[in-house]
Amino acid sequence: MKTELVINNVDFLPFLAEDGISYSKEARVQRSVVTIGGTEFRTEIPVYPMSVTLLPMNDEALGIVLGALSTSPASVTYIDRFTKTRKTNQLFYVDDISFTEGYIAGTSTEMTSVSFGLTPRG
Repeated sequence: MKTELVINNVDFLPFLAEDGISYSKEARVQRSVVTIGGTEFRTEIPVYPMSVTLLPMNDEALGIVLGALSTSPASVTYIDRFTKTRKTNQLFYVDDISFTEGYIAGTSTEMTSVSFGLTPRG
């Protein structure tokens, strides 16, 4: 399936770096019970956060990106690689937004190392 990443109705594919989306798996504990004998039983809910890295960009493009990321939780449409399905309007918390501002002498400013995290809500 072709990569898709739409955050708050903004298509991020034009901004996405070549290796732009990293996935991980985390477990959220829903319930944990310890018996009298000391055995722990717990049910876990797996969640799949994403780390997103974008291409270098100018001020205008960064404004579009930051505008889309300003609402958290964000509505995200993406391809879930674990289930191989297209997920639409899923809610994700936006975190760890970072970028580096680089001045190019006499011409302009370029933003590099633009990245952020998306953590599933719920």
